[in-house]
Amino acid sequence: MLCIGSISSCSKDAVPDYQTVSEQTLYPAISPNDTSKNPAQYAEQLYWQLYGSPINPDALADIACLLTAAGNEQAAYQLLWFGYLQEQPNALPATQAMHQQPIPFVENTYNLLLRRSPNAAEREWWVKYIETHPDLKPAQVYEAFATAVEYRFY
Repeated sequence: MLCIGSISSCSKDAVPDYQTVSEQTLYPAISPNDTSKNPAQYAEQLYWQLYGSPINPDALADIACLLTAAGNEQAAYQLLWFGYLQEQPNALPATQAMHQQPIPFVENTYNLLLRRSPNAAEREWWVKYIETHPDLKPAQVYEAFATAVEYRFY
C-alpha cells in the first residue's frame, strides 16, 4: 500500500519543463570582432599600424599571395612580421622606454594593435612580464600581439 501511495503522489506538475527557455543576459566577448581578416587585410593593417602609412600595392599583392600559399599560417605571419621589422627597424618604441614606463607601453600596444584597452588582469600580466624580463624587446611584445588569434579578427 505504501508503494501505491508514492505512485499516486506523482503528478504531471512535478515534472520539470526542460523545453522552457529562460531569458539570459549575454555579454560581448572581450573582442567584439568576429570576422577573420584575409591575408591581404592582415598584411595591410599590420603595415599601417606599424608605420602609419599605406603599403605599396604591388608589395601587398605579393605578400597576400605568399600568405595564402603558405602551408603553416602561423609561420607565414611570423615571417611577415620579421620582414616588416627588417624594413623599418626603428618604427617600434625604444626598449629603454618600454622598461621605464611599462604601463603606457602596454596600454598603447593594446590600443594600436587590438584596438581596445587592456583589462586590469591583462595590463597587470604584461607589466609584470616586462618588469621581470629585462632582456625583453618591444619587437617581441608586438610580435606576440600581431601573431595572436585576437589580432586576426576584426
